[in-house]
Amino acid sequence: MISPFPDEGDTYPHVAYFAKWLKCKASVRWVRIAERGFRVDQLLESTLLAGDVRLSVRTGTQVRTDWSAVRKAARECDMLIAVDFMALVLAHLVSSKPVIFWSLDFISRDEARYARKINQLWLALVRRALLRHKKVIVQDADRLLALAGSLGIDTGQLQPFYLPVSLPPVRVNEAFPVKSWSGKPRVMQIGGLNAWRSHTDFLLEQYRIGHNRFELLLHGIIGSDIAPQIEMLKPKPSLSEGLVACESIPEVVRQCSAGFLGYRPSDEQFFQIKNASGQLVEFLRCGKPVLSMGANNLVGFLEREGVGCAVSNSTEFFGAVEKIHADYPRFSQNAHNLYEKYYNFDKYSGNMLDYLERVANSHSRSQT
Repeated sequence: MISPFPDEGDTYPHVAYFAKWLKCKASVRWVRIAERGFRVDQLLESTLLAGDVRLSVRTGTQVRTDWSAVRKAARECDMLIAVDFMALVLAHLVSSKPVIFWSLDFISRDEARYARKINQLWLALVRRALLRHKKVIVQDADRLLALAGSLGIDTGQLQPFYLPVSLPPVRVNEAFPVKSWSGKPRVMQIGGLNAWRSHTDFLLEQYRIGHNRFELLLHGIIGSDIAPQIEMLKPKPSLSEGLVACESIPEVVRQCSAGFLGYRPSDEQFFQIKNASGQLVEFLRCGKPVLSMGANNLVGFLEREGVGCAVSNSTEFFGAVEKIHADYPRFSQNAHNLYEKYYNFDKYSGNMLDYLERVANSHSRSQT
């Protein structure tokens, strides 16, 4: 397993949980690499093109270290699972063993950086690797279509396994069911707390003007662009920084009555977010309704499923908070039902194991 993420912690909890599950089913070598591979243009500009010799050497050394670690692990395994672009390319270049590409993020066609020459060269290498191995784990058919389109590949050339961002159930006595909610609403945002990738600044403004109407809870990594705004708030919101074990995240989430999703980017890969949002899954599996802000396919989905509301301004925000808490048991029950319908990892684990075994066995047969 080649990944830019650790096999524990809450940066990408579903990756950490997958690692834990996989280690119970197979002998796993986890190789953590430094780069995900979709910021190659920035990496190049900040090193070679900027003339920063020291940073260039350090970057080159890290790539060589990753290369060596992947090559060594590949000698001892039956197959490789590569998380995102850099892992896929490394696995493709160092080994003839089967490689399964696990796609979390990608460069979509409507992003400004997509047309840059360095990225086109990089995507050509990714395309070559994926066409050779063909097997891809991706969140749903819409994201597969967007991923394949960004690489100039027909989806019929690939062999997908659809795996939404998914997590195991929490223990019943920890978080669910929530029969009612008394007292002031408690709205929580988790994940990256910033204003360049999230509408955290909007949420902070609602708290500033309406802290008497709801409590604000924040958990995650605070961006430098948002830290001064948090510092100026009075009263201060409840804040927990740093990473926790993925098993401990429900302990954090169960403190709130509703979650806030504030995805700011509107490009193709962020529009197709409903099966790719770890934040959404964390709230739903604890029976927490959600408020969502941003141009993505969560907007109508949440309201159709009766688990929350889309908001775009202050009036809608406070109206949604009141609407959810006026009928809290129903919203909470719907949230948990939606988790069970789409995002419970137990629904996919059996088929996933069969998929991995088929890949390994097909390679073994081809060798004999």
